[in-house]
Amino acid sequence: MCVIVVKPEGVQIKKSDLKKMWDHNSDGAGLAIYDKDKIRIIKGFMAFNPFWDCLNSLQDQQVVFHLRFATHGVTNQAQTHPFSVSSKMKTAKALRENTLYERILFHNGIISNFGNDKYSDTLDFCRNVLAKIPEESRIGLLSEISSKFVYMDVNEITMIGDFEKFKGLKVSNSYWDHGSKFFYQSKKQKPYDYKLWKFEGSDDVDPIDATESDVQNTINYDAELDNLWDLVSDDPALVSQFLDHYHADLYDEKE
Repeated sequence: MCVIVVKPEGVQIKKSDLKKMWDHNSDGAGLAIYDKDKIRIIKGFMAFNPFWDCLNSLQDQQVVFHLRFATHGVTNQAQTHPFSVSSKMKTAKALRENTLYERILFHNGIISNFGNDKYSDTLDFCRNVLAKIPEESRIGLLSEISSKFVYMDVNEITMIGDFEKFKGLKVSNSYWDHGSKFFYQSKKQKPYDYKLWKFEGSDDVDPIDATESDVQNTINYDAELDNLWDLVSDDPALVSQFLDHYHADLYDEKE
């Protein structure tokens, strides 16, 4: 699961808290700050220490940042958040240095029917839907999607969805901070080339020590979720219950 954090001006974030976020959402990070009445994006962090160094230098400023848990698209700098609200691919990716933006989007969740093996669902949606509708309609549309967003323009930061309070921050979730959370350990699943989904709790097997049987059990569980998803996917109310119960905003087309 991704996490979005809104850090008010002057609120300090601890390195240990950021590290926990990163450990559970380690597919890249990015942030945004106000600069000269526009928005500066600094993104594409693929390792923790450079991201911490950058964020730590901004402790006195208001910052919105995002740590990615990839569900669609490749894992690279261009797919990290935020994205500029633009129909042009290069502008939407927001990787250009010394470029200021006017409207950007952070996302935590999955937007159904968007994204593919190359591009994230958020980038796809941002370019092909959000950028093409009137600005006054965007917040309303985002509010209809079962996800959490931060929409940031030159005037304000709008949080969409239920954000939690955490040590003076606003966070889109806190699964990374307690025991009842899913996390993804694909990089440690060797020699078994399988992306193991685990529910972290007292009975879990450490992913480093995962056996072939552990992996098979996870495959069987994924198959059960596939079957259940097929039953509920056409009914928005049931989809919402499914996502709430299984934390299945982490469960979709995994790369």
